[in-house]
Amino acid sequence: MLTITENAEKTILRFEKEGELLLTLEEALTGEKQAQISISGKLRSELAGIFMDELLPLAICGYALAFDLSGLTYLSTASLDVFLRLQQKMDERKHGSMRLFGLSEEILHEFEMTGADELLEIGEE
Repeated sequence: MLTITENAEKTILRFEKEGELLLTLEEALTGEKQAQISISGKLRSELAGIFMDELLPLAICGYALAFDLSGLTYLSTASLDVFLRLQQKMDERKHGSMRLFGLSEEILHEFEMTGADELLEIGEE
């Protein structure tokens, strides 16, 4: 089940399955064409499409996206691919940017194992 809460400052998406909270995605516009997206929980393959649908418009419109992954405990390969596709859309349009920060050692390892760390900006806050 997907629950969406919106107000003037942010949008919060909560994904639940069988009563278990899987993922919380919090989007906050932080300036003109700037957004911070905080992700906590498990970003499973079954959520990758919804994740992409939610963030693709920001990438296409050239937003500077900052992803706080400090609360992320699991990342599927399909979900990791969403980050690569978002970056690809930005590169194709030659505007917008994306930065990932707050990665745990386990999540960073997933990016390194696939070589995605070479294609994406990963750093400190």
